[in-house]
Amino acid sequence: MVSGTRGREFESRIAHYMYDIFQDILIAMSLTKKFTLLIIGGVILYFLLGYHIIITGRGVGNIKLLKKSTYTLKYTIFSTRGKSNKTILSKAALREDGIGELLKEEGLMSDEEEALILEILATKGYKSNQPF
Repeated sequence: MVSGTRGREFESRIAHYMYDIFQDILIAMSLTKKFTLLIIGGVILYFLLGYHIIITGRGVGNIKLLKKSTYTLKYTIFSTRGKSNKTILSKAALREDGIGELLKEEGLMSDEEEALILEILATKGYKSNQPF
């Protein structure tokens, strides 16, 4: 320790200098954290824009990912529970991205049923609420 007035002034400068360094470190850490959170948020948004999350039943094993043909938030999370295959295939965005193949892989629809539904959808007289 340095004694006297000069000593206290010197110690005060050192303390002030160390405080400034500590503040700079804290500011840098918060900017790093902000930047990290921004990157994580961007990755999550990019994922949500690029994939449909299809829920085919209960449980984690019944959640499937379907790549989107265009980046959009349309039908990002879609549940097939309680919906007919015709209703599911009537969604153009999902149909174009391959929901029919996913339903067939899951055993929820046959090739013949898909062909019949696509034929009905192709007709001009189709209404989304009409029964088979």
